[in-house]
Amino acid sequence: MSSFSGMHSTDIAPRIGVYLVAKMLEHARPRAILEKFGRKQPLPKNKGLTLKYRRPVPLTINPQALQEGVTPAPSAIDYEDVNATIVQYGNWISLTDVIMETYEDPMLRDAAELLGEQAVGTKELVIWNEIRSGSQVIYSGTATQRNQVTATLSELELRQAQKELKKALGKQLTRQINATDKVATEPVAPAFLGFGNTSLEGDLRDLSGFVPREKYASGQLIDEMEIGKFEDIRFILSPMFEPFYGAGSASISGVESTNAAVDVHPLVILAADFFATTELAGMGSVAVKITNPMMGVHGDELGQRGNVAWKMWFVATRLNERWGVRIETAASAY
Repeated sequence: MSSFSGMHSTDIAPRIGVYLVAKMLEHARPRAILEKFGRKQPLPKNKGLTLKYRRPVPLTINPQALQEGVTPAPSAIDYEDVNATIVQYGNWISLTDVIMETYEDPMLRDAAELLGEQAVGTKELVIWNEIRSGSQVIYSGTATQRNQVTATLSELELRQAQKELKKALGKQLTRQINATDKVATEPVAPAFLGFGNTSLEGDLRDLSGFVPREKYASGQLIDEMEIGKFEDIRFILSPMFEPFYGAGSASISGVESTNAAVDVHPLVILAADFFATTELAGMGSVAVKITNPMMGVHGDELGQRGNVAWKMWFVATRLNERWGVRIETAASAY
């Protein structure tokens, strides 16, 4: 006999004599933010699991006057590769025919909605975990490594991040990918972008050079979660951009902490083409499938089981380490 785990009628107690409000209570929903700010490169089907990004290495700029009648030695073109291996993510919820046909809650609709939201959140965290792992890092205050972080954000660290991006010839973002199934773009005001947890909002607003979004002279918001800007950096904050909990100093003074150690918040400042996302071409972003109970199916001859499932092929990859800077800082415990 095959094993089966999922949601059965015995898992849910029916509410006898209780009036069910027609409109369900609202719940927290993850939002897709990061993907539209990276390069999008699908992987063709039947071409393996690894995608190779390839770029030429810039030639050295070293002005040398030509000598009369002397032909200089030719330069060679070198290339560097960045590989990305695509992986699968997915989940499912099983429902019995009893639940789907007799219970007052719209289980099928709710299962599809919740799994869709989970897929969105999964993609967002995959990208976040990738971009917050870059090699360029600045620590707030006097810290020189993560477990020493105890200071909150200052203008000094933000200016240092801008300086590093500009030294690396990082370009400010001028376009973002439209939130549609097609890879189209739309223009945005040029800027470097800063991504971090919503816990950093108070510290950002406390900076003397911070300009809140409501005081922008003109131009649309890059994202509805954008809170404002500092010089050439526009900030987008989300509760999904998790910190390194309890990874900082054990010396705590007025900052957020976990298990008696400072929570270290990565504030990722990036230029254009810092990262890319890859999906399997022809598979769509996320595949969601609903299977209703059906009699006569092998293994479920009486049509007692159905399910809702999602699956996606996806990977996020940093393309140029110098075009992203991570500031590791504490967040004030207001």
